[in-house]
Amino acid sequence: TLCESLQLLAAGVENFRAKCVAGIGADRRRCAELIARNLSVGTALAPLVGYDTAAKLVKQAFAEGKGLREIAERTLNLPRRALDRALDTGRLTSPGVPRKG
Repeated sequence: TLCESLQLLAAGVENFRAKCVAGIGADRRRCAELIARNLSVGTALAPLVGYDTAAKLVKQAFAEGKGLREIAERTLNLPRRALDRALDTGRLTSPGVPRKG
C-alpha cells in the first residue's frame, strides 16, 4: 500500500509540474513596478538622512501614493548617485555582498 501511495503521489507531483508550474515566469515589468513602490527600502535611507527624516519620507510617499524615490528626489538634496546607491534593491537583497561606503 505504501508503494502504491508513493507512486500516486509521484504521479500527482509530475502532473502538477507539467500542467500547473511549467511555463510560469515572472512579469518583470510588474515586479520592477512593485519594487519601485515598496516603502520598506526607506530603511536604506536612514544612514544617509537619519531615521526621522527617512520615516517622514516613507509616510509622505504613502500618503501621496507615490514611490519613495520620487519623494526623496523632490525633497532631499542628495546627489542622484547617492540616492541610486541607497535605493539599489539588487544590492540590498543580495546575500553575502559587502556594502561599500
